[in-house]
Amino acid sequence: MRMAEYTVQEMKKRWTAWGGMYDLARVVDPLRLRLEITETALARDAEQCSAAIVKLRQAGFIIEIDDFGNGQSFLSMLKDIQADLLKIDMGFLRETDNKNRSRIILGAIIRLADSLGMDVVTEGVETKAQLQFLFSQGCQSFQGYYFSRPIPVEEFEQRYLR
Repeated sequence: MRMAEYTVQEMKKRWTAWGGMYDLARVVDPLRLRLEITETALARDAEQCSAAIVKLRQAGFIIEIDDFGNGQSFLSMLKDIQADLLKIDMGFLRETDNKNRSRIILGAIIRLADSLGMDVVTEGVETKAQLQFLFSQGCQSFQGYYFSRPIPVEEFEQRYLR
């Protein structure tokens, strides 16, 4: 089970246990925590997730939809789920025989998210060409090996905090 799915399940349990009045903002500063929910978790229980997201956003949390395009991409979900950020799955950047179609879809998702007032992060950027293409489509934030492979906490602190 992915951490985001576990988090949503735990959130639903606590929300129910406390009569729907669980106030996460009393425990955690909303400015210090971004909450990710996978597209798959949203598809599984969109109505309950949507209600939880509304309350969390009202409390000041930033909500991110992770792995968009990885499974059950419901465009109708985007009209009902008011998230702040859409993380596009790396699958759109993988080499394929349909590279042009993939780029068209990727560009359309970026423009759609922008039109809905959502920020976008594209995951899985591995080359300068991918970065340039995404930038040309209006994407401003990226993740992937092009920037860094995963590193231990100690190495991160040494590189960036000293």
